[in-house]
Amino acid sequence: MKKYKNLIFTILLTIVLYVGNVDASSLTYEGNNSISAGETFTVRVKINSVTDLKAIEFNANYNSDLLELKESKLLGDWGGVISKKIGVLYAPNGNLTSTATFTGSSEMVSLTFQAKSAFHEGTSTKLSFENIKAAKLDESAISVSGADFTIECVEQEIDVYLTNLTMTDGTLTPSFDRKITSYEAVVETGSVYIDATAEDGWTIEGLGEIPLEYGENNLQVVVKAGTKSSKTYNLKITRNKPSVIVKNEDDTARLLIKMEPNPDFTNYQLKVENKTSDTSDDSKNAIEKEMKKTFLALYDISVIDLTDGRNEEVKMDNGEYTIRIKMTDEMKKYKDFEAFYIGSDDKVEKFSASADNDYITFNTTHLSKYGFVGNLKESNKINEGPQTADRLFIYIGGIILFIGGGLLAVKKLNKIKNI
Repeated sequence: MKKYKNLIFTILLTIVLYVGNVDASSLTYEGNNSISAGETFTVRVKINSVTDLKAIEFNANYNSDLLELKESKLLGDWGGVISKKIGVLYAPNGNLTSTATFTGSSEMVSLTFQAKSAFHEGTSTKLSFENIKAAKLDESAISVSGADFTIECVEQEIDVYLTNLTMTDGTLTPSFDRKITSYEAVVETGSVYIDATAEDGWTIEGLGEIPLEYGENNLQVVVKAGTKSSKTYNLKITRNKPSVIVKNEDDTARLLIKMEPNPDFTNYQLKVENKTSDTSDDSKNAIEKEMKKTFLALYDISVIDLTDGRNEEVKMDNGEYTIRIKMTDEMKKYKDFEAFYIGSDDKVEKFSASADNDYITFNTTHLSKYGFVGNLKESNKINEGPQTADRLFIYIGGIILFIGGGLLAVKKLNKIKNI
């Protein structure tokens, strides 16, 4: 059953008003009668075609389930005291005891409402008047009728937005801003829980527990108001494979493994054997010719199982591996590193490698023998041999010695001829 809230405007008179049929006057509402849910709007109460009006009181009825009264106030020079529930109206420029009256038509009161979320598109409600009583100065009654005012809820496109957006097991980038509609996050979990809030009466789609595939997952959270207003927030959630780190005995090398399912590597150890000295000069020269950089080192990389003292090599399936090995002092003299792998057909396969904090790192899909090449840093070339100026002096000295030796030989030859 509809609830109706009465906004009572009453005049504090010492007289008793009675009903008569002297004048044909009316009370009407004026204002915009097409509104949407959440919208604030104002209507005005107008007295029409009245003669010698001293005071008036009435009830303004509305459906409080659909409308909320936000403000009410007197207009123009109409006198009285008005609050949310009780009001006193008397003729403009007058007061309760004055002789001022009003003749004609005039807006008396403004009422400001906000349409509640329950006021849906395609529905309507009415503002009406009850218990209208009006009187002249001589206490005779004025007949005043009241006209209903129908308000229709229409759909209007408005700017909708989320007030907050969060997810579990990850951090959205950038930080949430209601004006930003694209976000990214990286997780390792099989699902994430998406939560969001919006203004009262707006609906949100795309929330809750969302399962994730490995790689990139594109999710959408949509906020709506009615059928015409909506905004979509796009979430790019990247699910990485779970990872585990296996170290060698002295922690000079590490293996980062990404795979699913993630086995137990608790008793596994990385084994890195330096095979540089076992590499022939012919092999080194061939690699340097192929990669156009200096051969630096060769390692045999594997994983061993130490469970119960087994010390057995583990057959590792192809996967996503990141290998990090501490550089020797000699390797630190170089830059522009590359890793290489020699296949069964003796073909050299190249990998990009990077150096950081005394470690060299590269990615691969399997474990085997891997080597490194690089270019000598400029700062270390000073020890390779004489520099340009030194070489110049050597060349000049050699030429002088050659010429001097030649002259000495000619001189000796002349002496022999003269004997």
